[in-house]
Amino acid sequence: MASANLTGTVSAQSAPGENVTFTITRPDNRVDTETGATDGAGNVSVTYTIPAAGDYSVVANIPADDIYQAAVSNTVTFTEALVGRTIVISVGITA
Repeated sequence: MASANLTGTVSAQSAPGENVTFTITRPDNRVDTETGATDGAGNVSVTYTIPAAGDYSVVANIPADDIYQAAVSNTVTFTEALVGRTIVISVGITA
């Protein structure tokens, strides 16, 4: 299975370690989530294992806290292509 590295940057945060949730919509419209914590610069990164080929969309959000309002990112899309494969057969004939 392939994986996607999902990254983002929060423009302002109360402290490092705030949770950002990435919501991933699969080609069959099922939804997965991955959560990562911000570092000191507001950066966050998670790895998502892609379960099947097709078109995906991802949006990230961070909840409100005592200082900052909640934020939702733009939506990003990506496509996971089918992986090629071959099949080899043989025939044995006995008389």
